[in-house]
Amino acid sequence: MGYSITVQWKPDSLHDYLNGLRGTLASGNNATPVHISVASFLQIPDSGVPAFIQTLQKFCLRCSVHELRFGAMSDELFSPTNVAVPIRAPCRELLDIRNEIETFCMAWGINLRHPNFRPHATIFTAKLEREARRVHDIVRKCLVGWTARSENSLEVKVLGFDMWKHGGKQAELVERFTLPTLCMCSICDRARRLKLHGCSCKICVRSMVAHLRAATLDPTPSLPPKKVRKSKRC
Repeated sequence: MGYSITVQWKPDSLHDYLNGLRGTLASGNNATPVHISVASFLQIPDSGVPAFIQTLQKFCLRCSVHELRFGAMSDELFSPTNVAVPIRAPCRELLDIRNEIETFCMAWGINLRHPNFRPHATIFTAKLEREARRVHDIVRKCLVGWTARSENSLEVKVLGFDMWKHGGKQAELVERFTLPTLCMCSICDRARRLKLHGCSCKICVRSMVAHLRAATLDPTPSLPPKKVRKSKRC
């Protein structure tokens, strides 16, 4: 019994391919489709579920649709019974929502099942390690062949997050949190306006620079703060 949060992954050829592999190779304990986990089996009391949903709803208002990229599978299993593909350089949104969940759990005295967060896409959960090893080796080789084709990509478009309730053989989808297609923060809004009409006033230029640094995590020092006068175009 418990709740899990997974990435709402836009259905694409990669998603279909991985689900097809799992259906062909495995027959283990898999309550949800191929998925990217954010938190698993949270023991949230019934009284805390509405507050938890509200926390995630507020978080999603601050984010937008974004992309993740898979890394290469190593020779070693992700865990003794878990066949998974690691997420390479997880994006800021994925780490931020994990921090939101950890903060909520601390406030409510909830223990995290996996405190050391390692972003990954779960392909298959086996009952025995030798079965996980067999599936892991086949999936790793198949993904190498998949990426060798120029038209195929290991990028995933994140549309939001899903909340699942565990209690039987199949997990129940409780809530779906959809991300807006555009970030509506003031910095991104100014950056869009600059791109739209080519405004070169100091306010717009500074906003664009701040936006690019935030997006690329550029460690370059910030511009010195100073008061500037708005142009007529802003």
